[in-house]
Amino acid sequence: MPDTVKPIDSTPGSSPPRAARSATEETLSARVYERLRDEIISGALAPGHRLTLGVLKDRYGVGVTPLREAMLRLSASRLIVGEDRRGFRVAPATREHLADVLQTRQLVEALVLRSAFEAGSLEWEAHVLAAFHRLKGTAMYEPGASVIREEWELAHRDFHHAVLSPSPLQILLEFQAVLWDHAARYRNLVRPARLDAEVLLHEHEELMEAVLTKDVEMACMALRRHIRNAGNAVLAGMAAPDPGSRVESTTRRRDERKR
Repeated sequence: MPDTVKPIDSTPGSSPPRAARSATEETLSARVYERLRDEIISGALAPGHRLTLGVLKDRYGVGVTPLREAMLRLSASRLIVGEDRRGFRVAPATREHLADVLQTRQLVEALVLRSAFEAGSLEWEAHVLAAFHRLKGTAMYEPGASVIREEWELAHRDFHHAVLSPSPLQILLEFQAVLWDHAARYRNLVRPARLDAEVLLHEHEELMEAVLTKDVEMACMALRRHIRNAGNAVLAGMAAPDPGSRVESTTRRRDERKR
C-alpha cells in the first residue's frame, strides 16, 4: 500500500451558501467513495485491512463525514464489512465467495440481457458494434507482461455495459455493477495466468454477433459461457499455493490470532 495518496480536491476559502455547501459535500463524498472503491477493487487495500477513520482522513485529505458516507455505501455492496462497534474492514476474499459471484452473474446478466433485447433499438446495435471495435483495437497486455492493461479493462467494461444498456431493469443493472466490481477485485487480487486474448476476443465477438442478429438464446448462452470461462481462470489461480495464500492469508491470520 502506498504511504501517501494524493488528497481529494476540496475548494478552499470562505464557506459557501447552504445549498452550495450541500452540493459540494455530495460531490466530495462521491469522490471519496470512488477512490476508496477503486483501491479496494485494485487490491491496494487488501482483504481484511482495517479501515480506520483517522488513517483514511490523512490518506485522502478529507473529513470524517464523507468517509463515513463512503463506507456505508461500500458496506451495502459488501466490498467492506462491519465489525459490530469496531468499525469496518475490507471484505475477505475466498473461493466460495468468488464461485457465488460468478454463478449469480450468469443468472442476473442473462435476465438483464433478455430485457435488453425487448427494449433494444438500432442505436443499441450501433453502440454494441462501436464498443466491440474499441475492445478489439485495445491490447489486453503490454508486450511480455502478464498484467492486464487499464485501457483494456475500461474497453472491456464498456462493451459489457453497451450490451446490457437498453434494459429497463434498473435494480438488476445496479446489482450487476456490484457483481462486476467483486469479480474485477478477485481478478486483480489473484492475477491469474496470462489469458488467451484471442479466445476472449472470439467470445466477445460471438456475443456481439448474437446481438446484431437478434438471437436472444445464443446471446445469453455466449454471455454465460464467457463469464464462466473467465471466472474459472481466476478460480484456478486461487487454488494454486501462492495466489491463494495471498488472497486468503489476511483473514486466516486474524482468525489464528483470535484463537
